[in-house]
Amino acid sequence: MGWQELVDGLVKRFRPGSTYLTREKLVSWKHVQPPRNWAVVIIRGGLALLVLLAVLYVTQWRQRIAAPTLQRDVAAKLHAGSARCADRTGNGSTWNCLVGAPPAARCVVVDVTVTGRWSLRKHPHGCRYP
Repeated sequence: MGWQELVDGLVKRFRPGSTYLTREKLVSWKHVQPPRNWAVVIIRGGLALLVLLAVLYVTQWRQRIAAPTLQRDVAAKLHAGSARCADRTGNGSTWNCLVGAPPAARCVVVDVTVTGRWSLRKHPHGCRYP
């Protein structure tokens, strides 16, 4: 299939003095060849699809932080009495928060990472609290 020559060439180019697995005969290249059975292809495709869906769920569809937690943390960081936040994207990655009492309240945009850590945007253009 040409895999062995390609990988060997890349390893020789970037690490010329490395002891490579084929030189020591630890891995046979026959394990890299595609399967000859359609059942194996379907099972591998299904597993790849499950992994893709799991990655999409973690990065896009899962709520990243709860509104009460974010409201409490934003109010504490900005030394305000209260904060009200509304999810802007539906998955919790971007929030509009109204901070402070109504006459002097200001709107801030909060970005939330996949792990739940958040940061304020420096320039909150288009911030509107519903």
